[in-house]
Amino acid sequence: MACAAVHHSTGEAPLIVVKDLMTTTPHTLDQEATLDIARKFMKEHGVRHLPITGSKGELVGLLSLRDIVAASVSALADVDEDERDELDSLTPVAAVMSKNLIVTTPETGLRRAGEIMLSQKIGCLPVIDGDNILGIITEADFVQLSVHLLGKTVA
Repeated sequence: MACAAVHHSTGEAPLIVVKDLMTTTPHTLDQEATLDIARKFMKEHGVRHLPITGSKGELVGLLSLRDIVAASVSALADVDEDERDELDSLTPVAAVMSKNLIVTTPETGLRRAGEIMLSQKIGCLPVIDGDNILGIITEADFVQLSVHLLGKTVA
């Protein structure tokens, strides 16, 4: 897996860092899991991004709901849900996951992480220490923060 790490600048320390907002212990799937399992898992847990781990628990990729939709049989095809699940059960997530990831660290400034997500048009950043996944920060985390801050300023 190729990773591009996002770090905070060497200037003044940021007031809020990624670890202050990230989801700790995110849901993950093993790279041997299949698309049908990933689809059900995402629906059950209400997530759109799943870090994919290798045999030692290391981060090896990222699977988004968009990846699953792109790899699945079109809803316009004459295939019912059971047939789609059967086809998806033959496709390992490793075959469709993103492997060239942009990742971040817990100490990255929150503004910097948001700027990277915006400029790269990505919905999340896995938070790592080496190859170990510590958490994930998503668009939803930033929306929750915005709602909280707007609630404080607009009473």
